[in-house]
Amino acid sequence: MGLNRRTFIKFLAGAGAGITVTPVPWSLLDDVSIWTQNWPWIPSNIPGANNFVPTVSKYCPSNLSYMVRLVDDRPVRTLPNQEHPLGGGLTSLAAAEVQMLYSPSRVQSPLKRGPDGKLVRVTWEEAFDTLTKELQKAKSSLVAISGDETSSITELLSAFVNATGSQDTFLMPSENANVTKAWSLMGGKGIPCYDIENSDYVLAIGANILESWGTVVSNRRAFAKRSENGSSDVKAKYVFAGAMQNNTAAGADVWLPLKPGTEAILALGIANQLIALGKNADLQGFDEFKALAKEYSPEKVQALTETPAEKIKEIALELSKAKKPLIICGSGFSQGGGTAPSVLGFTLNLMLSGLNADGGIKSVANKADIMSGATKLQDLLQKDLVAYMNSGKMPKAMLFYEANPAFALPNTAKVKEALSKVEFKVSFSTFLNETAELCDLVFPIPMGLERIDDSYAPFGANSLFYSLTTPVLKTPLVDARPFDEILIKAAGSLGYSLNVKSLADAIKIKIDSLGADPKKLAQGKAFIDNQTTNEALELNADLIKSITPQKAKDPQELVLAPQFTLNMGVSVTGIPPFNTKTIPANQLKGKEMFVFLNKTTADRLGFIEGSPIKITNTNNPEQNLRARVHLFEGIVNNAIGIKLGFGHSAFDEFSQNKGYNPMEIMSINTEPGTNITTWTQTGVKAERG
Repeated sequence: MGLNRRTFIKFLAGAGAGITVTPVPWSLLDDVSIWTQNWPWIPSNIPGANNFVPTVSKYCPSNLSYMVRLVDDRPVRTLPNQEHPLGGGLTSLAAAEVQMLYSPSRVQSPLKRGPDGKLVRVTWEEAFDTLTKELQKAKSSLVAISGDETSSITELLSAFVNATGSQDTFLMPSENANVTKAWSLMGGKGIPCYDIENSDYVLAIGANILESWGTVVSNRRAFAKRSENGSSDVKAKYVFAGAMQNNTAAGADVWLPLKPGTEAILALGIANQLIALGKNADLQGFDEFKALAKEYSPEKVQALTETPAEKIKEIALELSKAKKPLIICGSGFSQGGGTAPSVLGFTLNLMLSGLNADGGIKSVANKADIMSGATKLQDLLQKDLVAYMNSGKMPKAMLFYEANPAFALPNTAKVKEALSKVEFKVSFSTFLNETAELCDLVFPIPMGLERIDDSYAPFGANSLFYSLTTPVLKTPLVDARPFDEILIKAAGSLGYSLNVKSLADAIKIKIDSLGADPKKLAQGKAFIDNQTTNEALELNADLIKSITPQKAKDPQELVLAPQFTLNMGVSVTGIPPFNTKTIPANQLKGKEMFVFLNKTTADRLGFIEGSPIKITNTNNPEQNLRARVHLFEGIVNNAIGIKLGFGHSAFDEFSQNKGYNPMEIMSINTEPGTNITTWTQTGVKAERG
C-alpha cells in the first residue's frame, strides 16, 4: 500500500496512540468495580484521560477484536469493538485480559534451571548464551510447538526450525486442525468458512458454537439477529446435538441428546434420511457413501447415539425444506474428534446447498504469502502433535511458544514422560505454566496487549479475516522481550538467515500479498476476503466405512463428556482471577471439583448429590481422578460431564490445586482410515471414592 519498511514498523508500533477520545476522569463505577477485590497485586485507581486502543485477543480462541480503555496510558478494561466484524461483544476470557497484565503468575525475567533443579532468575545475556549454545549442540534434532495458529510468529518459528534442517514445527491441537485435515482429505484447497449469519437453519452437531467454537462473538451476534426487536418471527432455527446442555443448547430451539464421540454416527443418520428425501451431492465416491448411509437407519442411530429416531427424521425433513441450511460438526471440547465428523458435516452441506452458497459452507482461497523458508499455517494444521508425542522418538531440544502440552494434551502423564527424555527444553511464555516449569530455560515474552502481532484466518468465521494486534503499552510491565527479537538474534548467532529483521517484516509480506490497507488495520479494522473458490471435492469412502462407535465393555462403563468454556481460560493462561466468580458452587467448592451425572445413571451406580466419586480410565487403572457428583438432568445417560480447566499445578492461587485435569485420564485412539489420533471417546468406570 505504498509504505516502506521503516514507515510500516513505525505505523504498527504507534497505531494505538492516535485512537483517542475526549479526556474524562476515571470515575465511572463500572470501571471501579473491576478492581474492587482486595488482591494485593491489583493496581490502585488513578485519575487521568481516557484513550481507547483497538486490538485483537491473542489468548481467546475466538480471535475477537476489542477496545482497551486506558487511563493516563494505563490499561483498565476491555470493551467491545463495534467497528470490527469479529467484535461487537466480549467473551469472558477477553474481558479478563487487562487484569491478567498484572497477574502474579507472569514470568518476570529469564529463568534457568540451576544445579539444585530449581528455576532461578538469570540475566538476558546468560539466558541467550545458554539458548544458542544448546541449540548449536542439538542442530537438526529440534522440535517446536506453537500455541498460536493465526500468527505470523508461528511461520517465523517454522522458518527457524526449517533452517536447522528439521521440519518439525507443530501446532497445539484444535478444532481448526480437524477441519483442515478433513477438507484436505476431500481434496479442498481453500479455507472452509461457515456462513452462520446468513443461514436460516443451523444444526450444530457437537460444536458449541455459542460458547467456545469458532468466532464465538460473531456467532452470538448472528444468533441474536435471527429475530428483530424480539419479534416472534424468527428468521433462523438453531438445533444443537451434544452430550450436555451447555449454553448453545440453552439458546437453541432444540437440544438433541448425543452420546460423546458419536457425532459422525448422527451425521450418517441424517444423511440416511436426506438421501431418502432425494438429496444428492456432486461428489466422487458419493454412490459408495449412499450405500453406507443406507445402513444407518434412525432406529440404528438411536441405539448408538441416544438421539431419538423420530427427532432424526424431523430434523432431516426440516433441513431439506430450509432455504439456507448449515450443518456444523465438531467436538464438545473443540479438539480430538478426528476428521470423520467434519467430512460428514461437509458432505451433508454439499447435499443440501452445495458449495459457496449463502448461509452454507464456503471455500475462500488462501492467497497470503509468507516469509521465505517458512511453513504455511494451513500446512502446520495438518500435523499430528499427539501422535508425535506418543511415538517415543523425542529430539534433543524442544521450543514451546505460548504452548502448554504438559497440561493440554491427552494422557498428560505420558506427555510428561516423553518431555523428560528431551535434553534441552525452552519455553517462551507470558505465564509460568506447567510446561514452562518443566523447561531448562524460560524466556518471558510480552502479553498480547504488549506486542505487535497479527491474526490470519481465524477458524469458524464466515469469511477470511486478517487483523492486527497493536500494543496498548509502550513497554511490557515485566522484563519481557518480543519472541521474534529473541528468535532472529539466535538465528544470526547460529548462522541461519530468516530473511526478515523482525515480525513486522513478516506481517508486511502478508499485508502486501493480501492487498490490505495497513492504515485501516492499525485502526482496528479488518481485511475481509469473500472471494470464494471452486473445489473439485471427493468423498473418501474408506474413511467413512471405517467409522465405528465405541462399544461398552460392560454395562457399568461410562463415557467421559468433557466441556470447554472460555471463562476457565486456556492452558497458557490458567483460570483468570477475574473469572473465579463465574465458577458456580456446583462445579467447584473449595478445592473439590464436581462432575455431572443424570439421576438415572446416578441411581444405577449408587450415587446421590455430593457423593465422592473416583473415575478411572477403563483401559488404564493408573489414569484416574476424584471429584463429587452433581445431579444434572441435562446430560445423556451413561455419560459423565466434566469441565476442562481445573487441575492446574502451575500459575497462581486462583488456578492451582483446584480439582483435577480431565486430560489426565483421556484415552488416545487412532481414527481408522487416516491414522489420526482422537480422544473424544474415553471409556471410564465410576466408584465411590
